[in-house]
Amino acid sequence: MVALVLGSGWIWWTAPGVQPAQALRGGAPVGKRPPTMRADSRYTSPVTTFARRQVMLFLVTWEFADASNAGQAESLKAFSKWQPGPAQFQGFYGYADGTGGCAIVEAGDAATLFKTVAPFTPWIRFQAKPILPIQESAQLAGEAMAWRAANA
Repeated sequence: MVALVLGSGWIWWTAPGVQPAQALRGGAPVGKRPPTMRADSRYTSPVTTFARRQVMLFLVTWEFADASNAGQAESLKAFSKWQPGPAQFQGFYGYADGTGGCAIVEAGDAATLFKTVAPFTPWIRFQAKPILPIQESAQLAGEAMAWRAANA
């Protein structure tokens, strides 16, 4: 097996001789699958299956709603008392220009994500998008293209 390391830090295993583009489409040689592929050829991410329960990944971005000194002081005071959760943070970053930040958050459902960000809504405006590992999104995009080609 050969490892293909993607820019996002994901590692995709494939067989020797399989081109990276072929590997991203799940095209390992017949009879051989990367270890993260199930028998039915659907990608199973180690991040999206956790302790036998399904979880979702979200890209959460935010901007400060109140950029005044008083607003910043209030939000920093609340943040200093905050304990992460109930969602799990996989990455947590502030923008270098000080206007907000982003996080990769793992949650079982949207309600869990809501409980995680709700304490800060007086000071921060959040946006959340569900995300998939690139291998899974590339495979689904290929399936959608095949469907369109067959039904156009």
